[in-house]
Amino acid sequence: MDNIFLLKLFLSFLVGSVWITLTTILAENLGSKLGGVVAGIPSTTVIALFFIGWTQGTIHASESVSIIPIILSINALLVVIYSFFLRYHFYIAYSLSILFWFVSSAILIFFNFNNLYISIASFLVILPMSYLILEYLLRIPSVSGKKYKFSYQDILIRGLIGGSTIAISVLFSEFGGPLLGGAFASFPAVFFATMAITYKLQGEKFSLGVMKSLMLSGLINVLVYSLTVRFFYISTGLLWGTIISFAISLLSAYFIYKFVKTLS
Repeated sequence: MDNIFLLKLFLSFLVGSVWITLTTILAENLGSKLGGVVAGIPSTTVIALFFIGWTQGTIHASESVSIIPIILSINALLVVIYSFFLRYHFYIAYSLSILFWFVSSAILIFFNFNNLYISIASFLVILPMSYLILEYLLRIPSVSGKKYKFSYQDILIRGLIGGSTIAISVLFSEFGGPLLGGAFASFPAVFFATMAITYKLQGEKFSLGVMKSLMLSGLINVLVYSLTVRFFYISTGLLWGTIISFAISLLSAYFIYKFVKTLS
């Protein structure tokens, strides 16, 4: 592992820490609807794919996208698990969500899953199903946010979770190939950080409300970003591919917010 790669790995951790800290702070002060949409703006995936492309080339980064949609499906299901078990205890819900993600992702990686079309199809089935469960079976409402003073510990936790996730995705892609890198590029760092902090500071109802909005915004926006990256990284290069793809994902975030505003 050369010094240039170590520098890029450190930068991926640093940039990821700052980005995820800022987005989750914004989310908690804008109410569950707008806050969930803001937190859902692609962060982990943007930075992870950029640094994978920077360290290993745009073709490698593009290949990492194949597994991302089905991993996003897993992310939707973990929100359902969190929402269902939170009524019993936060640590039960949180631990089961994390365990579900790692076990499901490990199975996909073990079987070397890399079919983009099946991956997208799973997303198109599982995301709507998960949202309907939250909306009509668990009946999770949206709630307003409130301002509060953040502790240094809260900010440190956010930064460590986000930065570590992104650095790990870059590291795993270097040594484990694009499949492993793509899986960790879509690791729900913002989801887990937001679950923990919103529950701690504003309670169960607000945490569930944010996660319902975040599931829609975060997963759809990341899907849009990932698929556009797969094309634009090859056709326009790393920098312009990132800029164009992120701009398109912001447009999708706007339309998702307009939709979320109409929901209960």
